[in-house]
Amino acid sequence: MNKKPDFKSVSQYLNMLNMFYYLLVGLPLAFFVFFYLENKEALQGRFMERDQWYVLKWCLIIIALIEMFAGEFLFRKILNRDLTNASLQEKLHVLFRALVVRYAAYFSASLFAVVPFYFFKEGVFTVIYLMVLFAFSLIRPTIVRIVGSNIFGKDEVATIKEGKTL
Repeated sequence: MNKKPDFKSVSQYLNMLNMFYYLLVGLPLAFFVFFYLENKEALQGRFMERDQWYVLKWCLIIIALIEMFAGEFLFRKILNRDLTNASLQEKLHVLFRALVVRYAAYFSASLFAVVPFYFFKEGVFTVIYLMVLFAFSLIRPTIVRIVGSNIFGKDEVATIKEGKTL
């Protein structure tokens, strides 16, 4: 009963990936916009003040950056499995799981920039969040990126590019 659902088409696969992607991009973005609009005046000239929380702020920044690298590492680790005898559906499920792990790491990195921004109201967290958001936008799910994962054979690539029913 724990069977994974089969993807009926490439467009259904992309729609599910995009749903996860935009959900994980949109939530921190909504929080950031809300926090930024609420604290716009308090941000004047505050980039990173040296106070008793200085070390904690740097740790949060470093953790946000480590999260992105961890997401990339886990993504590559999941895709490095031997998939030569796997069906197209199995490969799509492996890629889907790898991408969700990757997106979750970027989501976590976004939160490590947005939540401290609310508490410390300093521009450095804005910069870190915008860097994470830019990096997040570079890994948006597209056909080219799916094919670029290099886990598909030539005929599977043709099936994906043509958008055939799976």
